[in-house]
Amino acid sequence: MIRRCLNSPKWKLHKNCYFYDNLNDYKIMIVQTEYGFYITIFYKYYTARFFGAQEKEQDIHSNTKYETLVCAKQKIYEAITSGKIAKYIVSNKLPRKGEYLHC
Repeated sequence: MIRRCLNSPKWKLHKNCYFYDNLNDYKIMIVQTEYGFYITIFYKYYTARFFGAQEKEQDIHSNTKYETLVCAKQKIYEAITSGKIAKYIVSNKLPRKGEYLHC
């Protein structure tokens, strides 16, 4: 499964960023700089309002530098499939993925 993720045609290159739109309902961005590769993971949550729900997006930035694109992709895959990202969301009291928050 990890090889499919690493080599998936869903990875889109745009300038110096690699995007993957739907890995377990997460959107992923890997930014390539002259110093290495950096990861941002996005997920949707919803706020319940009087006139209906509003979709919002939360992002999680990694300050870890990865030497190669493959290393960054492997780390993303492991973090998402192991549940580490979900635990991070809960432990940091971020809005939960796909959840409704009441305003």
